[in-house]
Amino acid sequence: MEQAVEMGLMAPDGYGYRSTKLGYDFFEAFKNNDRTLLDDILSKYSPYMLIKGILSQRSSSLSELMGITGLNEVGVEMMVRLLQYTRDDFCVIGERYCIRSKELPEINRFVEILKNVYEDLNEKVLYGCSKRFIPIEMIAKQVCLEMRLTLDDFSKLLEETQKINPYIEVHSEEVGYGFFPIRFQRTNNNYLRCYLCMKK
Repeated sequence: MEQAVEMGLMAPDGYGYRSTKLGYDFFEAFKNNDRTLLDDILSKYSPYMLIKGILSQRSSSLSELMGITGLNEVGVEMMVRLLQYTRDDFCVIGERYCIRSKELPEINRFVEILKNVYEDLNEKVLYGCSKRFIPIEMIAKQVCLEMRLTLDDFSKLLEETQKINPYIEVHSEEVGYGFFPIRFQRTNNNYLRCYLCMKK
């Protein structure tokens, strides 16, 4: 109840608590499953708006959001859960959260980030795989976090990138431990046992 009062949804009166106008609008929107209106209403609550603003700019973990906002873990988790309910563009990648970019980035920018992530991962020893071939699920996770993309966004951009950059190849592992390129084909967003290779 204290949380509802703090959010402006309820107010104390002589007999206990009553719903405010904002609270009435909130519960009507919830009843009608109007998540856009719920997001608008909740945006009047500063902690919600603050976390929404942060995740619209960068991916963050719960601990990072706690450090930035000064909220405790329960408060941050509540705002994250509300955002996850109200917004279709809310993304969860591992233990990090973000709000998806409104527009896909330019291909050149995507390639730049893709190359940076590939080179960074290429410096690490990867068990069971040539360093030249980096598991694409690892690359996709890092690129999506950096650019606030969904995996489907990543797949679309990678497909477009392969059409204009022949030195970027996606390979799929065969039973005989060989690789065959699937460049210029629709890239399935299930990247299990797939690898990316960037030729010099």
